[in-house]
Amino acid sequence: MQGERIRRVLFSVAGTFIFFLDHFKLYSTFCASHCQAQEVLRQANNKALQQFLAARNPKNEHTLTLESLLIKPIQRVLRYPLFLKAMRDLTPHSSDERNHLIEAIKGMDKVADYINEMQRIHDLYSPLFNKLMSQSQSEEVRLNLTIGQLLHKCEVMWLNPPEELAKGWKKGHGPEVLCFVFISAIVITLEKKRTRKHSKGSILDVEEVKFSVAIPLALCSMFDLPDSDGVTDMWQLVHKSHMDPKPIRYLFRSLESEKNEVLQVIKEKGINSNVIQL
Repeated sequence: MQGERIRRVLFSVAGTFIFFLDHFKLYSTFCASHCQAQEVLRQANNKALQQFLAARNPKNEHTLTLESLLIKPIQRVLRYPLFLKAMRDLTPHSSDERNHLIEAIKGMDKVADYINEMQRIHDLYSPLFNKLMSQSQSEEVRLNLTIGQLLHKCEVMWLNPPEELAKGWKKGHGPEVLCFVFISAIVITLEKKRTRKHSKGSILDVEEVKFSVAIPLALCSMFDLPDSDGVTDMWQLVHKSHMDPKPIRYLFRSLESEKNEVLQVIKEKGINSNVIQL
């Protein structure tokens, strides 16, 4: 009887983690913003903030500092896989509850990989995204390009770049660009080749970008461009700006699966799916 009760608990715990896997990805926004929050807290000239925090921790206990409280969600999400693995190691091999726990562990490992990748993107590209958001404030559509709004990232070949970026490329080829799909926009960026290497990684400065544009999803359409054999690895992104009557056309080539992934993440979120025509 006791053994059956424990089995039900293990199934319930593993099932809960599996059910909420996608929700754990919300930690990526918190983790990406954590370093910025630490910098704000260290600002010695913010006397009002320092006095407010000191009043709430009069004994100056380390565990009650805001820095300590802010790190706890990050520590917690990293401990969840260890918690699940500890339970797995205490279950009989080939048991159903062990297999269920293994499935939950694999899911949480993928969540950890996702959080690390979002952190990397934030560290490398936040200066660029901030610049594009600042530019959008004076234009027709305000954009939110924070890491919590990012849905997908991929690499595509740009087949019709401006003349100054097309030098050295044969017809049917072009530079590789990064495509970031946000809830409110698609960002296309072409980086310069990096020559500097740092032991702790490098930060992508805005000045290192050859080309970047943020296209509001509300003002763009996607079209298939199949060749004579019906191959659909080419697709077109059309930006119809209210400020310019002539639409801007971006021609790309990528794996069909990658193109479909871009479309899928937009449709799954129900974002302007009516303007996507593939």
